[in-house]
Amino acid sequence: GDLFVADYYCHTIRVVSKGMLQTAAGVVMAGGKPAKSGFKDGPAAAAMFNRSTGVDVDSKGNVYVADHDNNLIRMISAGPARTVTTIAGKVVSGVPMKGAKDGPATTVAMVSGPDDVAVDEKNGRIYFVENLCLRMIYKGQVSTLNGQDGVCAYGDQDSKILTARFNGFGGLAVDNQG
Repeated sequence: GDLFVADYYCHTIRVVSKGMLQTAAGVVMAGGKPAKSGFKDGPAAAAMFNRSTGVDVDSKGNVYVADHDNNLIRMISAGPARTVTTIAGKVVSGVPMKGAKDGPATTVAMVSGPDDVAVDEKNGRIYFVENLCLRMIYKGQVSTLNGQDGVCAYGDQDSKILTARFNGFGGLAVDNQG
């Protein structure tokens, strides 16, 4: 029954629960000022985001976040002791890297400005969209579904998914059949 929102300019993930608005993750600034952007995994109240644009929630209550300007896919664990972890995208010496590369989700794969994220629990996949690419996290690997290794093209044609073209993304959802 909770509603999660990516608060883009405040660099936080907010939750509406039982009629109250609270911060689920991210640093809250005093006096209602927008939080400072940045990158930090760890306890939800100390975690930092940078212009997150999309969220989805699994049946256990884990929240998945398209952390746009950090070029990462993040997860906020369910429960009262929420923890933020990076599940896709490469971080080197505490700095998120930007790029387009497939491979092991947090050691090789690179992400470039993800716009939205969707959980497919039935098949154990997490989909995300960035730029012109539809990508997937499955069994610890990131792969590009339309194109190869994060290289996608734009256009307006229908075809097999590997050669399909998109002209920008605005949202993503997975139906209950996976």
